[in-house]
Amino acid sequence: MSLNKLYIELGSLSTQVMKCSGNEGLKVLPAILHPSGVVTPNGEFNIDVYTEKVFKRIQNYVEEHNNGGQTIKAFATGIYRNAENKDEVLQLLNIIKNIELTVLSIEEESQLSFDSYLENSKQEIPEKVIYIDIGGGSTEIAVFENAVLQSCISIQLGVIILVAQLFEHNVSLDEGFQEIEKKITTKLEQHSEFLDILKNIINEHDCSIVVTGMVVKKIPRRYLKNGNVSIISLRQFLTDVYNKLDYYNNTFHLKRMYGIKKDWKTIDNTNLYLGGFFLYFILDKIGVESISINTKGLKHSFVDC
Repeated sequence: MSLNKLYIELGSLSTQVMKCSGNEGLKVLPAILHPSGVVTPNGEFNIDVYTEKVFKRIQNYVEEHNNGGQTIKAFATGIYRNAENKDEVLQLLNIIKNIELTVLSIEEESQLSFDSYLENSKQEIPEKVIYIDIGGGSTEIAVFENAVLQSCISIQLGVIILVAQLFEHNVSLDEGFQEIEKKITTKLEQHSEFLDILKNIINEHDCSIVVTGMVVKKIPRRYLKNGNVSIISLRQFLTDVYNKLDYYNNTFHLKRMYGIKKDWKTIDNTNLYLGGFFLYFILDKIGVESISINTKGLKHSFVDC
């Protein structure tokens, strides 16, 4: 194993650089948080914003930490796979010296994320698992049987796209969330056949529903019971988060605090509410009463350190 090896996880909410330093193991460097506006409401990259605020910072990280000229393994998730203008961004990234870039397929992303759950779960894994990964630019839903991937889909909707869609118009907060509800409903209808299959699996088999992603990782412990979250507790959590956002008169006011003043509590609450709102609709659609949470990410499976 090479020393001082760099890994880069390219997501839509952030870019994570990790350094493998021999006996010290894996060191996760401060994340490059992506600014508001890096992804459009249609799920494409804003190239100018990405180049200035993300790409240049990745370059600087690599120059600072890759002194030995080691191969940099970079893996990119849903937004880099789905965006219509993804090739422009991937061409930029390939300029970085010594980079070995992999854009994960739906199957690879689902499997790597699930593997992190297998490695860290302290409970017996049931025969069937429905695994949901709520990301920033996409949401993967997979079915595993005896830890083997059976089927999966990628819904081209995630937290960062929902944020962009909420801020697309200057309306009251309630009107904004009503529009988001319509967009979520339309998107889920495109995958109704797969979601109906999941509902049948849940009704006919003893299976576990496991969810990962920033949304569930930040749910406070008071909403959890034995590491699980019931649909009732999730609804209460969303109500409590919404009450914090209700201070803002309209989407313009919220957008100003989110994107211009960068109030981190507002950013967190907006992301949590929109992501949790989306998750709630998925769970309701397939008839789920309770979920388990995987606090680890796919990087824990991709990185060999």
